[in-house]
Amino acid sequence: MQVYPHRLASREDVVEWVKGTTLTDYAKRMSGDTYAAFLARYREAFFARVEDARPFFYSFKRIFVWGERGDAPRGGER
Repeated sequence: MQVYPHRLASREDVVEWVKGTTLTDYAKRMSGDTYAAFLARYREAFFARVEDARPFFYSFKRIFVWGERGDAPRGGER
């Protein structure tokens, strides 16, 4: 896992950040009205759980996963 620290102006900016990362798949799968309602509820739930700090420290976590096929050549062998 890699953590990317971000110093954002406010917690409102966190919602904007996740709209461009975590929530993009939701936006693709929902109609415009459904996504707008989902986003409003997401914002409401998020604000209820975090304080209104300014600036707001947001630690964006990314998990990197890789795999290897059992029959793949090892160490550059072909």
